[in-house]
Amino acid sequence: MRIVLAAAAAALAAAFAAPGDAALGALTPRPTYRTAEVTITSPYVVVHYTRTGPDHPRFMKDDDHDGVPNYIEKLAAAANKAWLWYGHNAFKAPLPDTGGPDAKLDIYVKALPAGLFGVAYPNIVAQGGSFMVVDIQLDEAHLATHGSLQQTVAHELFHEFQFSYVPNGGIPHWAAEGSAVAMQTFVYPQVADAAAFDYFDAWLDQPWRSLYDEGQGCVHCYGGGLWWRFVFGLGSHVMSEYFGRLYGYQQAHRPILLGLQPLDEVLQKRVHGSLYSAFARFSYDIYRSGYKPAPRYRLSASGAVRTTPTQIVRGLSTHYIPIAVPAAAKGIGVGIAAAGGPNPEVKLVVGGPKGRVIEGALRRHGHLQYFVPAFRSAKERSNVLLIVTSGRQVGTAYRIAYQAM
Repeated sequence: MRIVLAAAAAALAAAFAAPGDAALGALTPRPTYRTAEVTITSPYVVVHYTRTGPDHPRFMKDDDHDGVPNYIEKLAAAANKAWLWYGHNAFKAPLPDTGGPDAKLDIYVKALPAGLFGVAYPNIVAQGGSFMVVDIQLDEAHLATHGSLQQTVAHELFHEFQFSYVPNGGIPHWAAEGSAVAMQTFVYPQVADAAAFDYFDAWLDQPWRSLYDEGQGCVHCYGGGLWWRFVFGLGSHVMSEYFGRLYGYQQAHRPILLGLQPLDEVLQKRVHGSLYSAFARFSYDIYRSGYKPAPRYRLSASGAVRTTPTQIVRGLSTHYIPIAVPAAAKGIGVGIAAAGGPNPEVKLVVGGPKGRVIEGALRRHGHLQYFVPAFRSAKERSNVLLIVTSGRQVGTAYRIAYQAM
């Protein structure tokens, strides 16, 4: 489920090239087949495949005996359903192409390298306009252990909708992939795709990495679908307007960069809150929803005041910090001081994910946030969590002082 841009597209082009295609220069040629090509046309897409040879679908069952394998029919149906869903939710339709039998989007069914389920090529690198390639052996079941056919198609198709706003594929990679993962789960909520869950789990294992961290193969980008699910859930067509704003930036020759400034602008316009406040709410919602994000570190309180070394919470990242207290403790005192920069956003939650959020207070000219709750139950005493976030592009430094009471 990887969007391929520029150099990556060139690297894969050889897998699809026919003899003589080198003359096409930097443009990625349309896939070809060693055996006879077959096409089926549906309301919004044209699906290309072959019945024999190395690129034929691995599952050729044809229940209705119409000569078209179930796999191809389900692929086309998935694309048409996703297309309608995106249109209903105010996303701009893909641009027409000139590379297939008509102006409809072309989807090619081809054998892809192991671990690659689908590819979407942006207009700037694709011969005849953008097109999609989908692997020949995805899982058709609702419990998908090897990449869901339906969710993969919905994912790659969402890239095609993204390209309608930014045809050169210039959407920041973290935003392009994370939002596509989010959308595939909305279009097909009944499908449990093991690949998507793996991405989410990897993200939850490292919530202290920035949301826009594209390192290590951009796995964190895909897992960032959790954030984009939250953004879409804010309503008011926030996500579609975000892509529209990226279009506006590109038309005005303004650098998109990480895409955070236009996202902040849309959030402030549509939901009357900044990216900073939205990310803080998201970080809390992750915990409250029972996702179990991994702790950055743990603290153990006693009757004496203890302090931590200076910690850095990166931009658009979160530190989840459990605090253990003695069984006889009546309450806890926690203070968080900014260490030479802006304040982090801080929440103290007692009693577990559905527990009580403690309101903090500010001291020392607004640079110290402190919380002094008395425990109301043993459950609150045994579940104390500090959530520290930076909803900005840059991180911030902080120190913690804490004491059981």
